[in-house]
Amino acid sequence: MALGEKTIGVLMAAALSASAAQFPVRHAHVRRGCDGTLTVDEKGVAFAGPKGHAWSWKLEEIEELRLAPDGVTLVSYRDNGLLLGRDRQFRFLGQTPAAELYRLLLPRMEKRLVAEFAEATQGAIWSMAVKHLLRIHGSEGTLAFGEDAVVYRTAVKDDSRTWRYSDLDTISSSGPFQFTIVTYERDRSQYGDRRGFNFVLKEPIKESTYNDLWLKVERKNGRVP
Repeated sequence: MALGEKTIGVLMAAALSASAAQFPVRHAHVRRGCDGTLTVDEKGVAFAGPKGHAWSWKLEEIEELRLAPDGVTLVSYRDNGLLLGRDRQFRFLGQTPAAELYRLLLPRMEKRLVAEFAEATQGAIWSMAVKHLLRIHGSEGTLAFGEDAVVYRTAVKDDSRTWRYSDLDTISSSGPFQFTIVTYERDRSQYGDRRGFNFVLKEPIKESTYNDLWLKVERKNGRVP
């Protein structure tokens, strides 16, 4: 019997604790998929599904973990023979406690953890309506720099982001209407262990404002005094 979203939310709330979470998901296959249970705790991630579809990973065995409200994507160090040795990726779909998992795992996974959702910005320093440029299409939203994090908020599925300043490699701008953030998110089509997010600003950014933001990023990362 299918579970409604409200019922799933209640089950997740009951299963979630300060150190572990367990919730129903669907493992996405090339063809169809299979249902099972995903468990996430301080030591690792495990999926319990039908025969032949059960795995577990210690946190140190996970190359990257992407958390979104509608699913979890795990990139392992295992080679995928069908993709010329590319690291094998596992996609689990379903309602997830993404923000809670992020807070649980953040001290343990550092730059290997990606938040595909927008947290509330504390002490906003600068915000701007923007368009995020993607390969085929784009998304519109708001880019905001806060005291402890940078947040891109959009209604487009899985394109929102929350970055700590330590998640940022660099920021740059080629003009008053352009802004680029290079993060430590993996992207083999770009820099391997870096991903650039290119934004078109809907209003020009002042040079003095950009300089202040650049200085904040560099200071937060200990690169300038």
